[in-house]
Amino acid sequence: MKGSVTKYVIKGSSRPRWRYRIDTGSNPFGRRIQEGAGGYTKEGEAREAMKAHMERISSLAAAPSAPLSPAPPEKTVGKWLGEWLDSYAVHTCQPKTLERYRQLAAYIRDSSDAEIGALANTPISRVARKNIKLAMFALLRAKGKRREHISPRTVRHVAGLFSSALSEAVELEMLPANPMLRLRGLPAGEKPEIRALTPDEIRALREVCRGDWTFPFVEVAMATGCRRGELLALRWTDIDWDSRVLSVSRSLEQTAAVLRIKTTKSKKPRHLELPRARLQHSDFCATSRANTGGSSPEITRPWSWSSANRMAIICGRTRFPR
Repeated sequence: MKGSVTKYVIKGSSRPRWRYRIDTGSNPFGRRIQEGAGGYTKEGEAREAMKAHMERISSLAAAPSAPLSPAPPEKTVGKWLGEWLDSYAVHTCQPKTLERYRQLAAYIRDSSDAEIGALANTPISRVARKNIKLAMFALLRAKGKRREHISPRTVRHVAGLFSSALSEAVELEMLPANPMLRLRGLPAGEKPEIRALTPDEIRALREVCRGDWTFPFVEVAMATGCRRGELLALRWTDIDWDSRVLSVSRSLEQTAAVLRIKTTKSKKPRHLELPRARLQHSDFCATSRANTGGSSPEITRPWSWSSANRMAIICGRTRFPR
């Protein structure tokens, strides 16, 4: 009996994985029959698992008359989604992304719908396009967090998550191909119309915020188009007052467990020129002095999160970028 241990790389991860294969014989057509497993983080773990697997095969061969213990049940789609989130996605996704992935996976794993439950309980190696498509359309009946049913857009997000998990299963040789590939006809929602603020709305917004701490925030938002998290992570020291250039290199992220500063979505800093009229505005300069405690527009802390919560409401109502 021969076995081998090999290293492989998972797309999107910098950490290699190890797997083992054992030659157990050949089929009537002369092709090798192999058994094995993968996903080990260390070579030693894979070798120990291979050794234990060989010992089990040898013991069964030495006592053919002994009753065989039933094979462990194959992983179902629902269990694999949980394992994929805990063992693989956790190493490649940002905390906020992982939190959203868990919410999307729950639509499949925790559903009481018959068609969705049938998909969740299907062995991973037997999942087929027909089951997936029925489940995706059944998701349109699932209860949403803030509405009666989840939207077609959310269903497509669930499908994207499911495809990523199945691609990982293909890498680990748990199934021959990803059935999500070339799957057509999934629910599609209408794209929302993007509308910019009119000049009258801009003037009204400025009047509402004039004299308030939100005024410079709104001015920078309208002048730069920065994402919400980028705006909430800005510091006064990010502004070069001589060249009127704003440096955007950070973003504020909130999850259920933590509030943290991270890099921007593109992971590259951006340098944006601010309009001279806005920087010279008396309310803007007054707010900067009030936040710094003096005449120098510099602080060493970002916007407070209590302010961020209030500002999120303004961002949502005025449709600033998220």
